[in-house]
Amino acid sequence: MQSGQFVPLAEILATVRGHYEGEVVETEFEIQVPAATRLDLHAFSGDLIARGTTADVKAKTFSGNIDIDLSTAGSTPDINAETFSGDISTRLPASSNGHVTFNSFSGDFRSDFPVMLNRKSKRDISADLGSGGSANFEFKTFSGDLKLVK
Repeated sequence: MQSGQFVPLAEILATVRGHYEGEVVETEFEIQVPAATRLDLHAFSGDLIARGTTADVKAKTFSGNIDIDLSTAGSTPDINAETFSGDISTRLPASSNGHVTFNSFSGDFRSDFPVMLNRKSKRDISADLGSGGSANFEFKTFSGDLKLVK
C-alpha cells in the first residue's frame, strides 16, 4: 500500500467474518498504522483505544470507553470523541494548548491541565486549555466522564 492510500475496514473484516447462530461473538482488532495517520474510529459497543498517534483523532462508540494517548505528539492535533455511556480519557502533551468543548447530560469534567472557562452550563463546558490556540478538543457523552491527563 502506498502512502496516503485508504483501505476500508470492511475489506479487512471480510477476511475474518463468520456466521455463528445463537452465540455472541466478540472480536478484538489491533491495527497498527504510522503515527502521523489521521484516525477515524467507530464502534457500537466496544472500547476504542488509540495510542502513540500524533495526528487528528475522531472516535465514536455507543457504549464503550474511549482512551486516546497523544502524549508523543509534537504539536497538538484535533480530537473529536463521542460516546453515549462510556468515559473518555485523553492524554495530551504537557505543553498542549487548544479549545475544549464538553457536552454531557450527567458526566463530569476533570483536567490535569489548567483551563480557563469561557462558558459553563448544566450540560456544556467551553474552555481554553493552556493559552488557547488553534487545536480543537471536542467531547460528547450522555453519562460518561471526561478526563484530560498530562
